[in-house]
Amino acid sequence: MTHPEAEAAATILLHVSTAPEDVASGLRAAGRIVSALPEAHPVVVVNSSAIVGLLDVAAEDIPEDVALKACNNALRSHELSAKDLPLGTEVVPSGVVYLASQQLAGAQYIRI
Repeated sequence: MTHPEAEAAATILLHVSTAPEDVASGLRAAGRIVSALPEAHPVVVVNSSAIVGLLDVAAEDIPEDVALKACNNALRSHELSAKDLPLGTEVVPSGVVYLASQQLAGAQYIRI
């Protein structure tokens, strides 16, 4: 059984919030992390103005073993919804609250 602390410590948050084109960069970086560090659990978190970059992402663009999270607040502010997102994307109520809660649990943070 994996301890929650160990799982959180293996989580690497890749935060994409500024440029929409950075979403693709974040997904590529997450894929490289999975290849180099199989024990890692990369999570790409997209919020703010970068949220529209998810419109250019297809499900097959999300690397295997990479989680993709979208901020619901950003979706609403850009008049988007979960149905506009690639299959497999999880919507979280607030990107910053998700990032903070994961970091408090021991996750590592990378800004894209």
